[in-house]
Amino acid sequence: METIRSTLDEALDLSRKTVSVKEPQEWWTLQSNQFALAAKKAQACNRQLLAPAGSVPVVTALDSALTVANMLYQTLQQAGQQAVEVTRANFDLAASVASKSGKRAIELTTQAVKR
Repeated sequence: METIRSTLDEALDLSRKTVSVKEPQEWWTLQSNQFALAAKKAQACNRQLLAPAGSVPVVTALDSALTVANMLYQTLQQAGQQAVEVTRANFDLAASVASKSGKRAIELTTQAVKR
């Protein structure tokens, strides 16, 4: 019963944090941290459940699978963050170029009107 209550409390806490996220990178970080925590809990739970003699290879294989899954998730998180950063940089550059072009057009129009 305590495990269920703890899990529900953590899910509610994650939901509250997710709603308050303002930037995509914050969301990625929050999700990554939650995934890593869930993987650690799953490993601990599996160690407790698979304690009988002869279960060491099974636990080791499961731990390896969870570790690899966690590494994959972190790699995907980093790729997502890099994509967000590149997109943001490209948008900033495009906005800057458009602003400069607009200012230059206004200057040329103003000069033409004065002549």
